[in-house]
Amino acid sequence: MADNMRIKSLDELRDAQAAASAQGGSIPNYNDWNNILADFEEQGIKSTGSYEGDMALRNEMQTKVMDAFEEYQQIAEKEETKQKEEKVGATENVTKLTDSDSDQNLKATFANATSSTIAADYMKYFHQL
Repeated sequence: MADNMRIKSLDELRDAQAAASAQGGSIPNYNDWNNILADFEEQGIKSTGSYEGDMALRNEMQTKVMDAFEEYQQIAEKEETKQKEEKVGATENVTKLTDSDSDQNLKATFANATSSTIAADYMKYFHQL
């Protein structure tokens, strides 16, 4: 393959491989480059025209994808932690309200018992008059 020859598509690569085969040669890294160009066409990415350029572009894209994935995982973990903290906070609030309600119930029961006793004592004394 000549240095000035640029292969921009999967079809051009296959044609170049067929021409090289007809002359008894082959394109170095053909299978790998074929896979790279197939991925590029599937994703709508333009080839750089050389194996080295396409390999570098693919590696750069993989790095960006991995970085984005790691960032997404960190955001997801933070969100999960935040939701857990909110649930714990809500549980604590419910516990506080339940404790408060229990205290209020106890106070109300005591007040009712006391007022009932006072009312009973009043009626007892009222009837004695």
